[in-house]
Amino acid sequence: MRFLIFLAPSGFHDESFRFIRLFLDKWGIENQVSSYTKAECTGEHGAVCRPDVNASKVSVFGYDALLIVDGPGIEKYNLSEYRPLLDMIYSFYSNGKAVWAIGNAIKVLARANVVKGKRVSMPKEQDAKSAVLMFHGVPSAARSEVQEKLCTVGNPDDLEEAIPEVFVRLGIK
Repeated sequence: MRFLIFLAPSGFHDESFRFIRLFLDKWGIENQVSSYTKAECTGEHGAVCRPDVNASKVSVFGYDALLIVDGPGIEKYNLSEYRPLLDMIYSFYSNGKAVWAIGNAIKVLARANVVKGKRVSMPKEQDAKSAVLMFHGVPSAARSEVQEKLCTVGNPDDLEEAIPEVFVRLGIK
């Protein structure tokens, strides 16, 4: 199994990224980081990560899952309106690959038009909630939701408990 983790060029949620990498490494899952910058990505609290691959060069067939990390960079870069990212998400999903989002990054999945009729763990942010409803997602109060290959964790504070649940529901051993 191989995951692609997408980060905003700056303002990604450091703690979410740290938990994700920790669990992927613990479960022996190969992962790479991607962004739309060649420069180092900087988290909202100062974490620094150089992307392994530029998102414009990603082949959906090289990965089993795409995970979008939350944080203020989602708004800063208006990623829910960035067509290349939306197309990449849709391509992953339509090719049977898992697509994940955490917190406010869920609105990016909604805008990529992959939430229709699917249960979505609702984020705290009102604009993300509105996007889920506008694109006909089914609101859920659950900590995490997995429907088909759509994975959502509404509150980044729940990641530590939610990630193992999501892995099990996806059949990752």
